[in-house]
Amino acid sequence: MKAREQVDRLGDAATSVISNAAGTVVDPKTGLSKAKKSLARPRRVVTLAAIITTLVLLRRRRRS
Repeated sequence: MKAREQVDRLGDAATSVISNAAGTVVDPKTGLSKAKKSLARPRRVVTLAAIITTLVLLRRRRRS
């Protein structure tokens, strides 16, 4: 797999994690079921997406 494809997949995974987290706030029952499904995916991708999300949120917090 080419590096560009891996970056695209990582971006998709990160977007999915962020949208699922936001959806959990609105509808906790659905959000929790999506979280359980995401555990079936490779843990590295989910973990990396969570780290990226955390870093982005921390950078925004510092700037404001």
